Amino acid sequence: MSEVIIEAENISFSYAKKKVLDSISLKIEKGKFYGLLGPNGSGKTTLLDLLMGIKKPDKGKIFLYKKDLEKYKKSEIAKKISLVPQFFKTDLPYTVEEVLFMGRYPYMGKFPIPSSEDKKMVLEVMDLLGIKGFKNRYITNLSGGERQLVVFARAIVQDTSIIFLDEATSHLDIKHSLKILNLIREKVKKEGKTIISVFHDVNLASMYVDKMIFLKNGKLVKAGDLNEVLKKEILEEVFEVKCEIKKLSGYMYVIFYKEGI
Repeated sequence: MSEVIIEAENISFSYAKKKVLDSISLKIEKGKFYGLLGPNGSGKTTLLDLLMGIKKPDKGKIFLYKKDLEKYKKSEIAKKISLVPQFFKTDLPYTVEEVLFMGRYPYMGKFPIPSSEDKKMVLEVMDLLGIKGFKNRYITNLSGGERQLVVFARAIVQDTSIIFLDEATSHLDIKHSLKILNLIREKVKKEGKTIISVFHDVNLASMYVDKMIFLKNGKLVKAGDLNEVLKKEILEEVFEVKCEIKKLSGYMYVIFYKEGI
């Protein structure tokens, strides 16, 4: 078993009187790509928010590198975990370059002036993702897909050991979705990054992840290695749709039946 870098112990969370997560226990290992899946409203985004300290659990504990997450300052967490949200909302006319420099803020001093190393990293990441031409454009003037590429670039610039993706490819076309997931997969293999990504597409997830976490109605249904948990009976329990699993070009491929609803 690899080093456990995030551990959730029996965590629960409610909005008002509605319980969103119920007694979740998880261990996240270093250098693995996790797919977080489940129906709408199963608590996926809330779980990410808890694991990175945006929200606090009503009960239970979360440990980051064996230290109680509540003992960390936000600036310390920002050096360890970055987030690519599903939506990046701002009405402020930041340039693309300025948005990417936001990823370097945790490493800057009291006065956030980019160093030559910060500038070099930003240019390299823009070049890597093919967005150098956006450098001086305002984020508010970009399409949804272009904006998502910029937010992803910001997370790469942040240079954390853990990256959370909350349906990060939902606004991207197939080409750019695969480009981002290929890049993330490489960072797992070559740099030992740990990725937790929310997916709606089971088949897209199965092409990339090492492990899967299935939630339903705020409860953990199953978590483990891809080959152990991507099972017909588990998928039918979670999504309530009849299916079968086949191998296609070396990948496990799920076929859902519209008659099985």
